[in-house]
Amino acid sequence: MWKIGRALAALLLATSAAACTALSSSPGPSLTSDATANPPDPSVVAAHRSTGIPLFADTTSTAVADAITPDAADSTPTATVSDVLYFGADGWVTGLLVEPAGGDLQPAVILLGGLPGTRRDLLPRALDLANAGVISLLIDAPFARAQRIGPGTQPLNFTEQDQAEQIQLVVDLRRAMDLLVARPGVDQNAIGFLGSSYGASIGGLFAGVEPRVAASVLESGDGGLVSHFATLGDASPLASLTPAARAAWIAAMDPIEPLYFVGNASRPVLFQAGTQDTVTTPAEAARFAAAGNAQSSISWYDTGHDLSAPAWCDAAKFLGDHLGFDGSAVTACGTAPAKPDAYSWVAIIGLFVIMIVVRLVVRLRRRRPPPPPDADEDLGDGSTPPIIKVGSAPR
Repeated sequence: MWKIGRALAALLLATSAAACTALSSSPGPSLTSDATANPPDPSVVAAHRSTGIPLFADTTSTAVADAITPDAADSTPTATVSDVLYFGADGWVTGLLVEPAGGDLQPAVILLGGLPGTRRDLLPRALDLANAGVISLLIDAPFARAQRIGPGTQPLNFTEQDQAEQIQLVVDLRRAMDLLVARPGVDQNAIGFLGSSYGASIGGLFAGVEPRVAASVLESGDGGLVSHFATLGDASPLASLTPAARAAWIAAMDPIEPLYFVGNASRPVLFQAGTQDTVTTPAEAARFAAAGNAQSSISWYDTGHDLSAPAWCDAAKFLGDHLGFDGSAVTACGTAPAKPDAYSWVAIIGLFVIMIVVRLVVRLRRRRPPPPPDADEDLGDGSTPPIIKVGSAPR
């Protein structure tokens, strides 16, 4: 019987521990920005926005046309991956649409990778988000498209083509938003953005000019190309340009630096950065985050440029909090313990009562019965207690 009680007690403790785990949240990384980072001068910010915002206007009179072709090779049992073609700022944009199986009205996330890179770089993230019931749209930057417009063939050519393509990319992201808003099954009020490295920098610019972005995660990003190359000194590609070419490139790119636009984001922004990053230095990351809006925060990780699994878990949870899905469903978060429902609590209380009853029964069974009235008990001195008969008094 006692063995049964011990088993029930162990089961109770395990169930209680699971309940506590489900109801408590693990501490996340420190959400503090570098105290030495200062936001850009407000007057400089205002001047940049005045010049730059009109450049990113989505003024097309042509409805977004899209061709969506399912790709069985990339699809999984839980997500359908399709090749997407839609009309952008200057020609056709290639991308991937990842849709989870089932569901009615679902949140969505636009993803943009680094430089150089393609739409496929963040596909594992999109497939992971599908586990949480999220639709994803990943697009190629202009430098990654087969039908690229412009004489330059490198991701960056250090000519005015770089300015044209950065503007083109931001407008293409706004058209991606148009595509998702118009698509059945997408919750148009729950569309977020996630960018990595160069994609994070452009994401700061995108969030600053597109008010429909409900939440943004910017990982390993900096304030923009001008800011980034300025920190490299003689190692910068700008050092190999003629003074005239360098001045012309900076004049073209500086007005559209993400550093001056990210603070104009209308919704929350999470910056993520590695303390050991040698590509986007911690100082650059801190300065970028300091330029954010009042709803911004920065999370630091003891990593390099490629952040860790905990960072991806934090990013998914942040997006989930603001877009309305369970971000802990992504693989980086592990298996999220289910919260105990009312029936679970009844079972826990029931087990507790059973354990008490079992222990009482065991104690009662262990208690020795009193000796019978006529038992000969040794009093310790060799004598026995007198026998007292009813109705008579001892002598």
